[in-house]
Amino acid sequence: MILVAAGGVCFSADAGTNGGAVEGRVLESGSGRPVAWAWIQFVPLSGGSDADAVLQAVSGRDGRFVVGSLEPGRYRLRVSHVNYDTVDDPVVTVQAGTTRRIELTMTPHVYAQPPIVVEAPRTKDPVNNLEKILGGEHVARRGGVLNDPLRALATMPGVELRSDYDARVSVRGASPPETGYSLDGIPLPFAYHLGGLTSIFHPDAVEQIRFFPGGFPASLGPGSAGVVNVITRNAGSGGQCGRRVGLNPVAFSGSWSGRRFHERLSGFGALRATYHNLVLDAVNSDPGVAIPNFYDAHL
Repeated sequence: MILVAAGGVCFSADAGTNGGAVEGRVLESGSGRPVAWAWIQFVPLSGGSDADAVLQAVSGRDGRFVVGSLEPGRYRLRVSHVNYDTVDDPVVTVQAGTTRRIELTMTPHVYAQPPIVVEAPRTKDPVNNLEKILGGEHVARRGGVLNDPLRALATMPGVELRSDYDARVSVRGASPPETGYSLDGIPLPFAYHLGGLTSIFHPDAVEQIRFFPGGFPASLGPGSAGVVNVITRNAGSGGQCGRRVGLNPVAFSGSWSGRRFHERLSGFGALRATYHNLVLDAVNSDPGVAIPNFYDAHL
């Protein structure tokens, strides 16, 4: 049998002539606030095993409950609530034709949880997880880049070139000026020849390209979309000594690296220059017409 009391109003409150009643209130220990929707069970202490003999009630919003038509005798109260410790001790004696008034207190339940410890190794550079590195032959001699190291950035996710005639990179759709460039950590004001046709870096002079698509160090200069840091190679590093020459539709190039004086002195040099201006100057009869050209050198 279940009796529900809501807002202090309840049912079957009459003790009757042969039965008794219990009227009570459930409060929070310490604060004295009413405990709503507490589950109260009246378990007879007569020793019977009949489950129907257990009467139950639910406290109302004001914590009150009333149970009537109880057989005279002794009852053990069990009060439970999801947010409170269960009360399982009080014993109530019910007499015929009377109403017993009681007050029950419940202690808020503290859900104990073992501590959660999160550990991670401390990183020296918090932006390393965003950094992408291109190096070795991937930069210097990758096919389709016209011996331009920065064109190799187009192989990275979210990076594209403006066009085949404009090697400036666009990071995640941003305009090329929003990408910053630096050489060995020193910010550069510009990084391209002829308005973006090719970069100012000789492929043989580049050891690796460190690309930051976001979260880059402030020391690398401005750049809202990303930063490209070009790392130059050390002279004679890795045993790479010799000569190289190259020719592409933009320019001819040459480089030299080697060691002298019993491996105590090493050196590196590279040169690039356009050649179309030499051909056009030979056939151009107007000295006032300037032919776009460039040259650069790395030592």
